[in-house]
Amino acid sequence: MDKSVKFRHFNHLMNSISYQTLKDAHIEDFSKLHSRVQFQLSQGKDFVDTIPTDKRIKKMKVTGKIDLYLMQLYFHFNRYLLISSMRDTSLPANLQGIWCNKLQPAWNCDYHTNINLQMNFWPVEAVNLGELHLSLTNFIEMLSNAGRKTAKVQYHAHGWVSHTITNVWGFTSPGEEPQWGLPLATGAWLCRHIWEHYLYSTNVTYLRNNYGIIKGAAEFLLDWLV
Repeated sequence: MDKSVKFRHFNHLMNSISYQTLKDAHIEDFSKLHSRVQFQLSQGKDFVDTIPTDKRIKKMKVTGKIDLYLMQLYFHFNRYLLISSMRDTSLPANLQGIWCNKLQPAWNCDYHTNINLQMNFWPVEAVNLGELHLSLTNFIEMLSNAGRKTAKVQYHAHGWVSHTITNVWGFTSPGEEPQWGLPLATGAWLCRHIWEHYLYSTNVTYLRNNYGIIKGAAEFLLDWLV
């Protein structure tokens, strides 16, 4: 189907659905995952928040006192963003997420694997959102396939390699500034997430299916070190 036809169809569909219907559907959708965890720092389960979030932030800056409810709110907000920006079969969350509103955003709104991409996934297992790790697993698999050519061409090495910046097309070569664009252990670091998902899920089939990715990252490092 032509993209313009798709857009008109989507636009017509959105205009035919009320805001309240969309909101209710959204709440129902993310609540299936969001309701898995209960975390409370505030005063009792019957506590009702009556202070706007922006005022809570300003008050904590002025007084220097920790606002337990604000900490609790940030915890749940983090989970909400994770759930709403990706699912197990989608692309993983990137730097600005799906809410990027610029044609030329900071850092190209891509994936930086020297810490940014990993940080997005640090909490997922601990907050019972392990299936979100599958979106990253699929992404790592794509990088490993592209990274084999990069390992061979750039380093005459076996296995696969990725560097600091990448994107949805599997860019794995060194790029941008030499100061920060050349780190070549990012693929191995990403494999840590495959292992972590296995540790939480104890899914041997998952580990077996992705063992080749981990092995390939190790093979590259062995060749590079030697």
